[in-house]
Amino acid sequence: MASIPDDFVGSIVDGRYRVRSQLGAGAMGTVFLAEHVDIQKEVALKVLNAEFSEREHIRRRFLREAQSTARMDHPCIVQVTDFGTTDEGALFMVMERVHGRPLSELRASEVNFVRAIWLMRRSLDALDHAHRR
Repeated sequence: MASIPDDFVGSIVDGRYRVRSQLGAGAMGTVFLAEHVDIQKEVALKVLNAEFSEREHIRRRFLREAQSTARMDHPCIVQVTDFGTTDEGALFMVMERVHGRPLSELRASEVNFVRAIWLMRRSLDALDHAHRR
């Protein structure tokens, strides 16, 4: 149950999202670039990894993550717009597609003091918003 098939890229999830490529993978999920087939809008599709999809407490945690993130309205917090289950039984959430690169890829020469303070203030503002929700 709930494994991501080898041919997931190219498939259509929930009749609406065409999976185009893998963007990244983490400890609990894999994120794909997808497109809403009807409105032709790029989205990010996060799918819970197979080894976690069979654990009910982790499934509930993934759902809570989607629900709580969907309630956020902040420019530094990604919007969650949909949630569901693939044909294989894996949970997924649909998020806005964010362009850019991770902060972890910035080199020290790219971040002066003023930019570092700006980045920290934006991050802390988003964290404060999340905690208030």
